[in-house]
Amino acid sequence: MGVSNINSLDGPISQNSNSSIAFSSSVNFEASKNGDPQNLVLDNPNNDFGGVVSASGGSISLADIGSLTLGTIVSENDFTVSSAGALDLGTATIGGSMTATSSGGDITQSGSLSVVSTTNISAGSGQVALSNASNDFGGVVSASGGSISLADIGSLTLGTIVSENDFTVSSAGALDLGTATIGGSMTATSSGGDITQSGSLSVVSTTNISAGSGQVALSNASNDFGGVVSASGGSISLADIGSLTLGTIVSANDFTVSSAGALDLGTATIGGSMTATSSGGDITQSGSLSVVSTANISAGSGQVALSNASNDFGGVVSASGGSISLADIGSLTLGTIVSENDFTVSSAGALDLGTATIGGSMTASSGGGDITQSGSLSVVSTANISAGSGQVALSNASNDFGGVVSASGGSISLADIGSLTLGTIVSANDFTVSSAGALDLGTATIGGSMTASSGGGDITQSGSLSVASTANISAGSGQVALSNASNDFGGVVSASGGSISLADIGSLTLGTIVSENDFTVSSAGALDLGTATIGGSMTATSSGGDITQSGSLSVVSTTNISAGSGQVALSNASNDFGGVVSASGGSISLADIGSLTLGTIVSENDFTVSSAGALDLGTATIGGSMTATSSGGDITQSGSLSVASTANISAGSGQVALSNASNDFGGVVSASGGSISLADSGTLTLGAIDTDGEFSISSSGGVGLNDEGMISELKLILASLGVFYTKEIEFLDYNSCKTSSSIFSAGCSIQ
Repeated sequence: MGVSNINSLDGPISQNSNSSIAFSSSVNFEASKNGDPQNLVLDNPNNDFGGVVSASGGSISLADIGSLTLGTIVSENDFTVSSAGALDLGTATIGGSMTATSSGGDITQSGSLSVVSTTNISAGSGQVALSNASNDFGGVVSASGGSISLADIGSLTLGTIVSENDFTVSSAGALDLGTATIGGSMTATSSGGDITQSGSLSVVSTTNISAGSGQVALSNASNDFGGVVSASGGSISLADIGSLTLGTIVSANDFTVSSAGALDLGTATIGGSMTATSSGGDITQSGSLSVVSTANISAGSGQVALSNASNDFGGVVSASGGSISLADIGSLTLGTIVSENDFTVSSAGALDLGTATIGGSMTASSGGGDITQSGSLSVVSTANISAGSGQVALSNASNDFGGVVSASGGSISLADIGSLTLGTIVSANDFTVSSAGALDLGTATIGGSMTASSGGGDITQSGSLSVASTANISAGSGQVALSNASNDFGGVVSASGGSISLADIGSLTLGTIVSENDFTVSSAGALDLGTATIGGSMTATSSGGDITQSGSLSVVSTTNISAGSGQVALSNASNDFGGVVSASGGSISLADIGSLTLGTIVSENDFTVSSAGALDLGTATIGGSMTATSSGGDITQSGSLSVASTANISAGSGQVALSNASNDFGGVVSASGGSISLADSGTLTLGAIDTDGEFSISSSGGVGLNDEGMISELKLILASLGVFYTKEIEFLDYNSCKTSSSIFSAGCSIQ
């Protein structure tokens, strides 16, 4: 049977509401009057159009008891169509709105659809497949069905979309996704037009959004994306009422994303800035992130875990969260970091730690790039800094490290607003550290120089210190306690503090030492005391190494020097020992700018001492010779003197009073002074004696004169021989007085 043509040229076409019509083949309807379209109303649900139905008129409404296939529909106003089965909308040009309904049948099209006003499509559980790229929906499009696909040649504005399964939509212009409830996946594409929403989006499965160079603005906080969301566009904003998992994000400009739960940033390439926010959910990544400009990450109390080594943050990165981990394939510049717990950051290049407040520990590493800061760092627990061969420059005076700080790098500088405890420091070059409170230097291996200062806090160590070059230690009024015997100072060590103790596993060279109280120093090798101003006592010990000085020593209280078998050479005339000086060594030389009081002197070899004032020789055991000189000051003793070899005593105009009966002079004793008294527990052999006053000697074994010469203007008392002379002595006849071994006999006459 052919096509039926039903034309009304004199008015509308309609049907009796109580009767249905049936056509077994195609039919064409046209309703007009005087050339003007008229309404065509054939909406009895029992109609049965067996073939293709085409219609033209003013407003058109059609219905079918089964499936319905449309051909060409031209409606000057509204178009309404319904079927109990599948519905093919054919090709339609609608001047008003379009409403298409099927009772579970698929709604499709065989041509393009042009609708000036709103479109409402309802397929029940059937598919809506209106994806012809030439469609032109001028008004809001709403649709429901099993799965839905829509397309538009220009801009497209959606109303309410309810799809039991997948939803696909595309436009050549702007795309407004309206309000959508999608039981499967959603794919939305615009050819450069913005993709937006006027309501919330709920998508059970994956979402793919592509806006070309257009903006993707899907930031409604009520969105619920159940699957992975991927998006591309000029700039992109996304939001989710719960957790959100991103797939691939490509944004030519800025990217903003927020979720009320966990947020997985997926793989992202961002041409501008990135802002990611979760309300307490963890912020993670499944791929790498590339961000040209700034990145701002906020996870509330949740974890920020963005530690993929391929990340590339081109701008400043700020982050807050419960704990934070960040990584970068190149250089990384941080802004503000606030972590309730631990913070871990790594870069392959330079690393700027920005301003950080860390409630737990901090670990920062760079692959040889410098590690610096642009603001202050506050870390409650431990801090571990590793820069490879790069510089560590964390010297902001407002830093507050609450736990142990360990660091390695080419050169290292650290500072703290309060106390600072170091762990392990390994610096290929110089190391500088300062604190406003106590400073524990931990264990350090320094390839260059070390400078450590505290604002009055004690400077201590928990391990050994190895410093290749100079070390400068300043504790203000605090204690310097660096007495670990394994320390190895390769260069000159200078220190100032309330009291100071230093030690070295080998030789030790001091520069300038200023101690308000006591100073203790020890070395396993040679010890150079440098220049020292000591407000208390000084104790210097070497295990057989020489103890010397490069400058003057000023010590208010006692001094104890022990060099083992090494030499003690402290003969700088500007030395000022205010207290008793004791010394032991292979040979010893001492000097003082004023008076000098010795305690116990034990010298394996020679002993030389000089003072500009009084000189108390204390108690001395000398394995070689002794030379004692004062510039007019009395030379006395507080204990016995034992000298194996010669003794030379010169007091200028001062008194020489060495009359302790326990003295044991093993060699010739020469003396000069205003008056001289000498004693020996054994034999006493005199050399040159020069005095303007009294001269007294005593010995238990006799007195020997070693020089045949004049002793002028002397009063000689030979107490040990029982002979007392008060007259002027002009000459001694040695030959008549001496017996064997040049020993004087009792009762020897003097001429």
